[in-house]
Amino acid sequence: MRLSIKRVVQTIALLLVLIVGGGSVGPQISEAASKQTLTVERMDMHFIVDGKVYHTSKEQQAFVYKGRTYVPIRFASYLFELWVVWDQANSTVIIDQPTTSQLKQLQQFKNQYLTANADISKPASTSRLEKITLATIETKYKFFGVKQPAPSDAITMNYMGTVYVPIRYFTTQTNSTISYDGVTKSITMQLDKNQGGSNSGAGNGSTNPGTGNGSGAGTGSGSGEVDPSKPARASIVAATQTKLEELQTACSTKAYSLYNKFLSAPDSEKQNYISQGLAAVDDCDAKFEEAIGNMNSQLEKYDYEIGDEATKFKKQYDDTKAAMYSKFLG
Repeated sequence: MRLSIKRVVQTIALLLVLIVGGGSVGPQISEAASKQTLTVERMDMHFIVDGKVYHTSKEQQAFVYKGRTYVPIRFASYLFELWVVWDQANSTVIIDQPTTSQLKQLQQFKNQYLTANADISKPASTSRLEKITLATIETKYKFFGVKQPAPSDAITMNYMGTVYVPIRYFTTQTNSTISYDGVTKSITMQLDKNQGGSNSGAGNGSTNPGTGNGSGAGTGSGSGEVDPSKPARASIVAATQTKLEELQTACSTKAYSLYNKFLSAPDSEKQNYISQGLAAVDDCDAKFEEAIGNMNSQLEKYDYEIGDEATKFKKQYDDTKAAMYSKFLG
């Protein structure tokens, strides 16, 4: 059967958007998820944290909906230097203090968004109204081991494979301060360094969000990390999950870009975008395998059990690819 060019490119785009999500820690949205088309205000905003200026990537700009500013959940975790994990089974976002090795990772990612010599006296870009189609997620939150109700006047969203959360909710739960300048489109935050209780010598005592009075905080009597140079097994797996989530974002962005260019290109140039799409799929495959290989190498290096994470990631990846090829190329 001869395939139409459009169906081939659609398949490439869908594969890039969906297959890489097999390794993501973000919510896997089902057919029953609540999909909506919303009108939001999008812009490149200044995020000023403890005097330093950060910006999201162009592909994942913040947006305002019903007076709430939404940002990618990973971007929020970097700004607040908090470790974020998605509990798929319980539909819960878990936010906690990072270990020493996790903190280093967060700070490295955070610095990638640092903008030197930013002019915060004016907006970074013009704001614009856009209609976006996304899935809303019924989500629970757990900050520093304590379950917290989701904000009643805000929602958690999955847009193009990225989870967006209301940033003010994070500041409230971490006892940080936040202010918004509507003229310069700037959000200024002062972080509470003891959010959730200090982790310097962190003991096993309970903590309250943002109060800084965790019972093991700062006493030096907690168990801490026996060997700071040896990362915990969970942190190695979590770091791999983070890489796969970032790969999902990069691949989906590439897919949408190629598909949009394909639609507007003359017939003589359409084959070029098909070739680019197939090459992009191969590139995503290679990067996926590289991330899994690096995870297993790290586990072996530190004498940890390999476990079945790689097998699960790979199976979900391959199953999704096979399903999409069958649906669109069968």
